[in-house]
Amino acid sequence: MVKLPLEVIEKCQNIKLIFFDIDGTLLNTHGHWSDTLAAQLLRLNKQGIKLAIASGRPSFAAQFIFDALPIVDAGLFCTGAQLYDPRVNTSLELHCLLVERVQLLYQRAQTLNIYTEFYTQTAYFVPEFTDITAVHAKHLRVKPSIVSPHELLATTPKLTKLLLGNNETIAPGKLDLLASQFPDMEFAFANFLACPGWRFASVISRDASKHTAFASLLNYHNVNASEVAAFGDSHSDETFIELAGLGVAMGNGSEALKQKADYITESVDNHGVEEVIRYMGMTTESPTNSVDL
Repeated sequence: MVKLPLEVIEKCQNIKLIFFDIDGTLLNTHGHWSDTLAAQLLRLNKQGIKLAIASGRPSFAAQFIFDALPIVDAGLFCTGAQLYDPRVNTSLELHCLLVERVQLLYQRAQTLNIYTEFYTQTAYFVPEFTDITAVHAKHLRVKPSIVSPHELLATTPKLTKLLLGNNETIAPGKLDLLASQFPDMEFAFANFLACPGWRFASVISRDASKHTAFASLLNYHNVNASEVAAFGDSHSDETFIELAGLGVAMGNGSEALKQKADYITESVDNHGVEEVIRYMGMTTESPTNSVDL
């Protein structure tokens, strides 16, 4: 059992709201959470601490978490394009991409042989089913529909995000090139433990500011930043990690994220989240003994 620094323990004991990234944070390499994590989350929920998601996933691809874990408070989805309250099944904010820009971005992505998924508020779509699609669908717990992008863009004007993927071991730098060519869109980068060597980018509207989203969610939950903790592992988690009173980077996280965090915990496969949250909801410096890690 790892002993946290005293200043981190003190911050833990002030937390009223926790934001969790999903992949690489709550879910391990195999796409699962541990029994110890589930037990600790239930304890926190019973003690009145709010538990929410802050993820690149759309809300519909987090439904299995809402159904199984007490992480059901309003949070951030689609990398900020959607603020959603699972308790009342309502989007508090929704920012969509301009179809004309999506069309041009997809054309450029095709020329670079970049993997692409298209997302709406309720479903996602792919031009064809590939090995990467199969792995991603398994982790999302949702299967995409196969549809022609031309048909999709002609009939579905409200896209919340695109997911782009590139095998960096074969041809690195393609996603950065696209990001430089589309400065009017927000690119949030992440790696995916189940796809080693690949790098992904969630592309959303520039109107979807995570700084604004963080402030909106704190107001919605009636808490201060010092009462908030955030856990994450990638570039897309940096804003919440910086703004939260306690920002925790996973041991499997990016080096850039670790530099912005208040604390670097163990990797997701080594129970990194549990290492920290066992100190939350307590009134002393000793962690709860309700669950052995």
